[in-house]
Amino acid sequence: MSKKNRFLMDEDYNENDKMIDDNDIDDYYVEDAPVRRRKNRKHVAATAVVAAVVCILAAGGIGLMILIDKYTPNNTRITLNDYYADHGYLNTDEAQNTVADAEAFIIFNSELSSGKAYRFSDVWYFRKDFVDEYLNHRFYYDMGNDELIYTTPTKIITIPFDSQAYYVGDTVKKEHYVVARELDGEIYIAVDFIRERADFIYEVRTEPDRMLVNTEYGSSEYVHIADNGTIRTGASIKDEIISVGDDDMHWLAVGTQGDWTQLMTDDNVTGYIRSRELADTYTITTSNDYQAPIYTSVSKKYKINMVWHAVYDMFDNDDIYALLDNTQGVNTVSPTWYQLSDSVGNFNSFAQQEYVDYIHETGREIWPLWSDFTSVSTENGWSEYELFSVTENRRALIDAMMHEVEAYGYDGINIDFEKVNSETGIHFVQFLRELSIECRKAGVVLSVDNYVPMPHSAHYDRAEQGAVVDYVIVMGYDEHYNGSEEAGSVASLDFVRNGIVNTLDSVPAQKVINALPFYTRMWDEYTDENGNHVMTSKAYTMKGSYDRVEELGIAINWSDTMGQYVAEGDVEGHHYSVWLEDADSIREKMKIVAEYNIAGVSGWSLGSELPEVWEVIAEYNK
Repeated sequence: MSKKNRFLMDEDYNENDKMIDDNDIDDYYVEDAPVRRRKNRKHVAATAVVAAVVCILAAGGIGLMILIDKYTPNNTRITLNDYYADHGYLNTDEAQNTVADAEAFIIFNSELSSGKAYRFSDVWYFRKDFVDEYLNHRFYYDMGNDELIYTTPTKIITIPFDSQAYYVGDTVKKEHYVVARELDGEIYIAVDFIRERADFIYEVRTEPDRMLVNTEYGSSEYVHIADNGTIRTGASIKDEIISVGDDDMHWLAVGTQGDWTQLMTDDNVTGYIRSRELADTYTITTSNDYQAPIYTSVSKKYKINMVWHAVYDMFDNDDIYALLDNTQGVNTVSPTWYQLSDSVGNFNSFAQQEYVDYIHETGREIWPLWSDFTSVSTENGWSEYELFSVTENRRALIDAMMHEVEAYGYDGINIDFEKVNSETGIHFVQFLRELSIECRKAGVVLSVDNYVPMPHSAHYDRAEQGAVVDYVIVMGYDEHYNGSEEAGSVASLDFVRNGIVNTLDSVPAQKVINALPFYTRMWDEYTDENGNHVMTSKAYTMKGSYDRVEELGIAINWSDTMGQYVAEGDVEGHHYSVWLEDADSIREKMKIVAEYNIAGVSGWSLGSELPEVWEVIAEYNK
């Protein structure tokens, strides 16, 4: 059908109307079409309005849902078990202690500790390694007798494992619980027993099991939480709830974050609360009535001016009369009379009563020296570990030493054990604890020689020495020694100062004595026939070193940095160097001694010094 015929069939067609030519069809079509289109647009517009309203309502609903979600707080409450697990306090993957009935993690001074507490038969215990590190390292494990030893200033306490009984000296004591246990290679000590011998307080809390251990005391200001005040895991209402209201938890305000306040409990739970939900504050004061044992010590009312007398045989004792006549101000003499000879407490002796009597007649004190150099002898060496780690051997040595003290009337003892290795360290320190008890009873001085503090000698435990002995002597020499990789001074100023300062970090000044070198070393360097560099050294007395320098004809210059004269030069293919010790170098060292007001000095060794040295020492040692 043509367009014309289609339009003629339109219901609006009237026969009286003019016939439309095919050429007019497009004009008619164009003219009539807009009318129909206007009708369609109204319909579409109405539909669009409806759709828009629906969209607006939908969008409004979604927006309302977003707003509701945004301002609706999270009502999920987290348990303390979950909190501690989330923060790594409860390691569910870690194997539980299958020996104890229960275990608790430890909050030590408000910080998570790596240690744990263990419950056996309703009694709480710490492992010994935790006790050593945090509370009291005087519980000594006696391997040979498989028991613990604890020393006080005047008593030795012996603690058998798996027993309520223990021994204070020969007296039996008893607790209502097992004091110490040894299980699967670990040692456990009852917390209440430790509590009587260490400065701390503790509290056990449950769900989860945890123990609060504190060694720091004082007052802290906590905040009350308003009714229904909500503490959350973070500074948002979307974070989980830890606590509502005061809820039996003590909260300390530690900071702010916008409108939120950060809180912390004494067992290390961190939470956040809107600042407007805080109420008033209150104070909690912690204290402890623990009384630490008093390690009484001999402290002279004068500065110690001691000198070691090197005695290598009985004939050397005869030199003391002339040697002391050349000194000034010396008030203590330490002859090197005793050399340990084996691992069971025996020693060799050059002691002589006439010598002791003479020292006393001159108004001086005598502190004989015990040394351990023979332990490293290639022919007659012995084990210091076996001597000090075996209680029977240790006690035998102490008994023998105290017998000498009583027999000769000594005023003190000087311990010069320079060959103790790191494995033997804890046993050597136990030896000093036990020896100090006997010296304290006898009223004699206990002094111990120590290296200038370095990491490799930390096992000598100067802090514990400072607590239990009377004097800690810093051997302020041997900075360079026979066998050193380079030539140098035996005692530069920095070396001497560091020795004193680093010792004072752990030992009271009134117990520190600095040892002075009355000797030096001359270094000889040359190239051998094979082209190798060779370096040797030889020790000289003060006078001997100057004589050798004069013989070689090498130049001497003062070094402000070193605090001494340095001689150096080449002679016949050899390079010689020596850092000289004399009255001037001793003066510079004594200025440091005076600066730190320590207990005094000791010189190594009598007869190696120049006479004028004594005037310098007397000038500053007062």
